[in-house]
Amino acid sequence: MKKIVIVNLCLLLFIFFTAGMKAVPASDSAKIEELMKERIGILNYYYGGKMSFEDAKKNIEKIEKSTLLAEDIDLMKSFDGEAIDQIADYAFLSTTCKRSSFGILNGEAEIYWVLQGENGRWETEETYYFTAEDSDGKVKLTQLKKL
Repeated sequence: MKKIVIVNLCLLLFIFFTAGMKAVPASDSAKIEELMKERIGILNYYYGGKMSFEDAKKNIEKIEKSTLLAEDIDLMKSFDGEAIDQIADYAFLSTTCKRSSFGILNGEAEIYWVLQGENGRWETEETYYFTAEDSDGKVKLTQLKKL
């Protein structure tokens, strides 16, 4: 009888303490990594001939704004269909992110790349500086520069 009371008490305590829990939002670093993954996928599909200019533009506008958006659209417009190196694989090695009181995020991301081109396959690691804006819970990349 004592065991049943203790088990019921533990169960009630568990229910009580978890009842008010909410889903924890993703960290800023995780949000940035997700945006960068989406960007990589869109551009890789476009430059690989698997996505039209209009579809790529529409998709990139969902995750970018400001200077970065204008730069990417200009580069996509100037692409003449020549074979370029494709991303075979990649992994985020580290991402650091700081948020200002004005909703501006900035930081660095280190990415390991595996690229495939006419001259074969090779690997490289690059570090990028990024900025993003959080407007009403919607984060968009605004700058991405290789360091």
